[in-house]
Amino acid sequence: MDEVLLNVLAEKALKGNRHNDSWTTKVYANILKTLSIAICPHITKNYIKNIMKTLKDYFGEIYDLFHHFSGFVWNSVTRKFEAEDEVW
Repeated sequence: MDEVLLNVLAEKALKGNRHNDSWTTKVYANILKTLSIAICPHITKNYIKNIMKTLKDYFGEIYDLFHHFSGFVWNSVTRKFEAEDEVW
């Protein structure tokens, strides 16, 4: 579920559908439509917002954890933490 949602959100963001760090009602409707076809027809806008909040919280915790370790860096292009082989 999370992966499908993240892929849909990334697709919408790349198309320029994210304005002032928020999604429009139309974008939410498109996301709901996509997810209802791919996963479950009973998904709501609030459910998506809750999942996004949870994912943001997880990311923040992981970012804080790795950010303080020497040798780990966040690659904004690949959207992954990276480190030299010696660090791992």
